[in-house]
Amino acid sequence: MMDFDEEPIDRAEQALRLLVEQYRGSERLQGLIRAVAERLTEVDEARVQLLTKRWLDQAEGAQLDGLGELVGATRQGRDDEEYRLRLQAQVTINTGAGTPEDLIQGVGQLTGANQVQVREKYPAAYELFINVTSLPADLRALIATLSPAGVAATFLIVTEDAEPFGFDNDPGAIGFNELGDDSGGAFSELLNG
Repeated sequence: MMDFDEEPIDRAEQALRLLVEQYRGSERLQGLIRAVAERLTEVDEARVQLLTKRWLDQAEGAQLDGLGELVGATRQGRDDEEYRLRLQAQVTINTGAGTPEDLIQGVGQLTGANQVQVREKYPAAYELFINVTSLPADLRALIATLSPAGVAATFLIVTEDAEPFGFDNDPGAIGFNELGDDSGGAFSELLNG
């Protein structure tokens, strides 16, 4: 891929620097060059905006709305940052194959959780452990769209930066002896489905 400048170039300055010495004193010629080059500078500004402000990470306002139309997610009153997260999750939904990795990535984007764990349950279910304080119903519905059709999900919220309960072979999980006496509020099951 070509490497593009991310700052517009002042085409008038560039053209005047290339002017042959004998014409550098001609104000009319310099005025003509500036008039033509200013239009090129406008084109260059549009080029930079096209290369930088049309990507999901940098887009703002109307550009985000346009990207939302492309991926199939409406703004619904969200500010730019919330909407950008929603669009990233929608891209994951659109391109994902319903794998546990897709689920982890999408849930992390939607909830802002820094710990997401999926534990598969035979034959067609999974438990999802998320370290957030709550999981609104609209997010639960979006997370369900990340799952393959016909697969049941149980959402478990891990609070107070606790790790999910597990057995010795579960990486990142804690067991009975590590919970202590105040473990009653460590997990809250929000939804079975």
